[in-house]
Amino acid sequence: MTTALPPIRLAEAATDLVEVERAPTLEERVALIACGTQADRPCDTHIRKAGTFLQLAHTRALDALAAAICNVSTGGAWRDCTAKAGKILALTAITPVTEVSV
Repeated sequence: MTTALPPIRLAEAATDLVEVERAPTLEERVALIACGTQADRPCDTHIRKAGTFLQLAHTRALDALAAAICNVSTGGAWRDCTAKAGKILALTAITPVTEVSV
């Protein structure tokens, strides 16, 4: 003879779950790369610009993306910003376009 367990309602079960951090969105990851490796979370400025960074990344324009990250309107971007742009291009090359919310 087996004893059937009472059904668990989802509302009750949810209180027993451990809170799990959500995965960062593509825009948040791009903003964090633009902020630099020392940042533990992206700054507000780069979060606001993340959509623009993504649009530039999908054109594969390294120099334009680097200039946008450095906020340079004329001349070349700094080497650090070019490296960040390269990381963003690599990220967007392996990320499905359906994840982009531009």
